[in-house]
Amino acid sequence: MSLVALLSVSTQASAQRASVLRADSSYAIGERERAEREYAEVLAVDPNQSHAAFRLAQLREKRDISAAIALYRRYVQLQPRDAWGYIALGDALGRAGDVSAASRAYDDALRLAPNERDVHVGRARMLARAMHTDASIEAYEQYLVRTPRDVDAWRELAAQRRRAGQYGEAISDLERARSLDTAQAGVITKDIGRVRALARATVEPLAGGSTDSDGLTTERAGATVTSPLLGRARVFASGSADRAGDGSVSRGAQMGAIGLLYRPLAQLRFELAGGVARADRSFIDSTTTFIPRPNGPNGRPRPPIGVTTVRGVSNVESFPVGRARLSWRNPGDAVAVDVRGGRQLLDASPYLIAQGVLRDEASLSLDVRLAGPVRARGFARLASIHNADESNGRKVLGGALAYVPGPWEVTLRAQSMTYDAASTLAYFAPRYVRTAEATSYIETETEGGTTFAIDLGAGGQQVADWTTAAGEWSPSFHAWAQMLMPLTPGLSLGSEVEAYSSRVSTDAPGLSLSADQWRYGSLSVWLRVAF
Repeated sequence: MSLVALLSVSTQASAQRASVLRADSSYAIGERERAEREYAEVLAVDPNQSHAAFRLAQLREKRDISAAIALYRRYVQLQPRDAWGYIALGDALGRAGDVSAASRAYDDALRLAPNERDVHVGRARMLARAMHTDASIEAYEQYLVRTPRDVDAWRELAAQRRRAGQYGEAISDLERARSLDTAQAGVITKDIGRVRALARATVEPLAGGSTDSDGLTTERAGATVTSPLLGRARVFASGSADRAGDGSVSRGAQMGAIGLLYRPLAQLRFELAGGVARADRSFIDSTTTFIPRPNGPNGRPRPPIGVTTVRGVSNVESFPVGRARLSWRNPGDAVAVDVRGGRQLLDASPYLIAQGVLRDEASLSLDVRLAGPVRARGFARLASIHNADESNGRKVLGGALAYVPGPWEVTLRAQSMTYDAASTLAYFAPRYVRTAEATSYIETETEGGTTFAIDLGAGGQQVADWTTAAGEWSPSFHAWAQMLMPLTPGLSLGSEVEAYSSRVSTDAPGLSLSADQWRYGSLSVWLRVAF
């Protein structure tokens, strides 16, 4: 090579080093956009500049995970002996949902650096982020057998055991961490107290009520007693006393049930409960209360609901009630399935209680990750609403497209609710109700352990009665919020608020089609006492 050529190559190399240094300087002072642009310019001139490829991957990881993975792959091809390149590739693949490929990248890192903490703990953290909880626990356990004095790893293992419902093991892990690090003993002791409260028997007294624009109000008081954790199961008993009224009449109902909660795996849960509901079925005097009914299929008007009898005569009747639920998420949270079934006494109004109206319902919901944070959801609910005099069918079908990048999500949701026929009972059964909404949801936890969850939605609703054409689309809004605040390690205060504004409720059965908007609000407050 001639001297001129050598000088040219040397000049190009010097310019390239200067470009890398400029990009490194921008990266060091937090100028991320400038650093990204400068690293990209370096790679455009020299695609084999491994340092620039690695830094550019880091800068693009949050915004474009696919581009970051491609850059990390280029880096490990250029630097096949760097274990940390494989660690970075494995973390990116895990965030993208490809846990199998991420595990293979960590296998390569382990081959190059078998004694490095970052390899072992990094794999466990990657699995935890990807919701492979049981595999993450196993990875932490394998590492801690070899390195039993790693306090942070013991605490992270305890967090995964807590997620899996393994509270006894989590307490042992935290106690081990506390014995190794006296400086953090106070913080770890608080963590131990919170986990112990989760594993102990609990009593949850509850009080709440609701009101709506039809003039209906409900009041509820009750309690649930739960056993301490029995391996992976708990048993519970619950009871409540409800009263519904409209300002002139009221009726009460009482419910009691016993049940079982079982969690054989971190991703799999069962719930089964059965009991009895008692309803005050004494008739309501129709001379003082008239409940409108939809016209018949031929347009002929029907008389209002009500049976004339003497007030004050008690006519208590008992009904079997219960519920069952199975929920499963596959490791990695790519697919979630929720199956439910049950029977309940409808107690939203005194007329439903007096008529002894029951709802038998089965539901199925699917939640599938399409790509990255984008998920598709579908749900179906089939119900029979009945008493001794009438039975009516109801179907709810719907779907949603959700963007879920973290503890918050934004969803576009649509559903259709249909009834088989108009009803002569004390609820409005339209031909169909169609609802389309945009919703947002966020869940967060403070450093003190208080959790908040908020769900807000707005959209439109169309209602079709049996004797009239479908109406115009009208506004629909809903809001829900829940808070659980620890007061002491064994005592927490919870509250839940819910509100709706729409033509028709798709859950609590209304008396009739409102001329304007149907509005509903409820509040519940409870204590959770662990002992």
